[in-house]
Amino acid sequence: MPDINATQRTRLLRLKDAIASLRGLNLDHLVSLLTIAADPGLSVNELAEKTNTPQASTSRYVAVLAGRYQTDAAEPPIALVTQEISADDPRRRALYLTPEGHQAIMAIINVDEPTSGTEGEAA
Repeated sequence: MPDINATQRTRLLRLKDAIASLRGLNLDHLVSLLTIAADPGLSVNELAEKTNTPQASTSRYVAVLAGRYQTDAAEPPIALVTQEISADDPRRRALYLTPEGHQAIMAIINVDEPTSGTEGEAA
């Protein structure tokens, strides 16, 4: 198997750093966060269906993403998602990114952008 090149290595390291900055989140939390970012306004049940995860587990993931459970005793939890009453159905709670959640997602999806103070790569 061929080794990765320098550009690919840089991208991987930036992606790792962006994901690592989401302290205390595991892969299931990250998948849920990415799914909410891609389809804002999902209910917990819809998120469970899209991620093929049991509803009870999905509810726990959302609680962590909403900052309701401590995942890292060293630092306070950060709310990456919020639940709001749906405009379509007042019985339904819709999931959206908070500003911190949006910032985290942007850091993940913009790993190809050069960091400030460095020379940009040719597109």
